[in-house]
Amino acid sequence: MTLEQQHHRVLGLINQNQWIEAHPHIVNLIRQAGADEAAAKRRYFHAEGYFLLGMVNAEIGQFNKATQCIEQANTILRRDEYDAYLAKCYALLGDTNLAMQAIDRIDMKQLLEPNALDTAGVSLSRIGFHDHALPYFEKAIGLNNTRYQYFYNYGMSLKFAGQFSAAKTAYDKALALYPQHAPSHFALADLGQATEQHNNIERLETLLADATNQEGLSGKVVDDVMHYAHALALELQQLKRHEDAFTVLVNAKAVKAATLNYSIDADKALFAAVRYTLSSQVKKSVSSDSPSR
Repeated sequence: MTLEQQHHRVLGLINQNQWIEAHPHIVNLIRQAGADEAAAKRRYFHAEGYFLLGMVNAEIGQFNKATQCIEQANTILRRDEYDAYLAKCYALLGDTNLAMQAIDRIDMKQLLEPNALDTAGVSLSRIGFHDHALPYFEKAIGLNNTRYQYFYNYGMSLKFAGQFSAAKTAYDKALALYPQHAPSHFALADLGQATEQHNNIERLETLLADATNQEGLSGKVVDDVMHYAHALALELQQLKRHEDAFTVLVNAKAVKAATLNYSIDADKALFAAVRYTLSSQVKKSVSSDSPSR
């Protein structure tokens, strides 16, 4: 199998979110391309292998390993796309300095990959540089205006940059592309612009009812229920309908609680054991401190 074929197979698996299945193929790509990285083509695929291995580690939450892999990719062949994802990993690790170093290496004018541009924007937003993130989102949207995630991420930075009207427009565009995107509904409600004449209460009530009534509630659906409920509660609060808002939240939390494998008896047993252990330790301490006769 050629390097191109291996690379294509890996990308196909990743596009299907089959990260674990992609791992052995990435390792093979690295080994085969690394055998003679003097050739430009092999050097590209060798770097790609380490970059994709970093992506796999990032996907499973291993961000330290992810940074090591992407740094290695950059050592072999530095690319702006790699630095965009490297910045995201460092941002998630809370390392603002290294995240900004990766961002500073990016030539935004030359970067034409929308996902990488969006990722760079998310990285900047995560470390608090919302104004700096906006041009990255704008270019990503200019290259591909069919991804609701771009508009949502753009809206979040706009909101934190104080551009509330523009943020509303971005959230509306995200919802036009994906009407059920629960985080966008919550973000829109969080702007606090609901009035008696202009609100989304009826829409949110319908979305909440549809999500709640699904059979076999999955984790994502339950998360959507919570987002819809909090969005609805926010708008109800803005209209001074506080009791209605409280009822919505109570009902949604009941849905969430029903999906949790939780028993208060387990907590009672835990705390009883803690009290017994601490009590025993205190008694031993008091006994050892008592003067001998």
